[in-house]
Amino acid sequence: MFKDWFLYSSRFCAVEHAIDINGSERFNCLLLRKKRNELFIEKEESFLSNEELISFLKSNKQQHIVLTINNQQVLSKKIKEEGNQNVVQSAYPNLKLKDFYYQSERSNHYVFIALARRLYVDEILELYHSKGISVLDFSLGNLAIYGITSLFKTSKIYTSNAEIIIESERIIDIELKHFDKKEEYKVNGLVLNNSSLLSLGTVINCYLKSNFYQGEERVSTYKGRIIFKKGYKVILVVCFLILLINFLVFNTYYKKVEQLNNHIDLYNNTRTELNLLRSKVSEKENVLSQIKSYVSSNLSRYVDEIVTIVPSSILLSELNYQPFSSSIKEGKEIKNELSQIKISGSFKNNSDLSGWIDKLERLNWIKAIEKLSIVNTVRGSKFYFSIKIEDGL
Repeated sequence: MFKDWFLYSSRFCAVEHAIDINGSERFNCLLLRKKRNELFIEKEESFLSNEELISFLKSNKQQHIVLTINNQQVLSKKIKEEGNQNVVQSAYPNLKLKDFYYQSERSNHYVFIALARRLYVDEILELYHSKGISVLDFSLGNLAIYGITSLFKTSKIYTSNAEIIIESERIIDIELKHFDKKEEYKVNGLVLNNSSLLSLGTVINCYLKSNFYQGEERVSTYKGRIIFKKGYKVILVVCFLILLINFLVFNTYYKKVEQLNNHIDLYNNTRTELNLLRSKVSEKENVLSQIKSYVSSNLSRYVDEIVTIVPSSILLSELNYQPFSSSIKEGKEIKNELSQIKISGSFKNNSDLSGWIDKLERLNWIKAIEKLSIVNTVRGSKFYFSIKIEDGL
């Protein structure tokens, strides 16, 4: 299966050189595709010139065909089979057989013979070869019909130029007749015209059964050319895939090494930064420890002196030493109002509040009373102010 696909790409093509009722040459082409062990008709065409046919084959990228030569250059005869004699020489005793291609088929003690001049056939084969199209094999006259005789249920069929009589799946007679008539046949599921019957016979005989009319020399030549042509492409593809795999593997490992190097650099940088941070934190902890010790001793003195002289009519609600200058937000530096004590509360008597503030201003560690604010509400009066502490006290 793979071998056939490799050689023929699952597409088979047969061409018939025929003549019409007016004696003009016609070129019938049948293009078949094999899919899941079944044949399907891809195209069925007829052309008036060989140039049109070759252009069609080129446009469909068809590089191989089987050929039926069935025109006025082919001589056909039916003779009775007698003994072991050379039937072709017996039918044409005056011809030099070395100058001819010939083909014969036996049926019911009769032999059907078709032959054509070797020079004429070689010119046709060379024409196709010069156009890059390989002729794998060729059949002469109507004898290709033998390959598909068993597929017909009728006793009479027509090809492009003959009437063929069949009895018990055997051909009884082939009578050349030129008629302007199209017959349609259903052959093993394929529906095709009578002008394509011989092409179907050559396809089945050559491509599928490998029963070659003229030997396997041309097929072997074609196989060698295709194997070389496709083989070096396969080798190039394999080499490319190997190189690609090597590149991908190398690239993958290179990326992993790069990632590891980046991780190492990041680790080293992080460790250096961490050591610096630890050093800074340690320094700040020492400073903070000293500040806390100093603040703690001073703060208790400040609070004691403030609370001692607070009148009974004043109720303190806040005493905040070195308060934050703004609300704490993530990512922003925390700032304190240094040497400040923020005090707030409520009072009942204005004179008590004034007297208390006067006493505070006389304390030697207080530099000034700032931001004094008094708010009168339904529930009572409230006050707010800040104490600025003398430096060094």
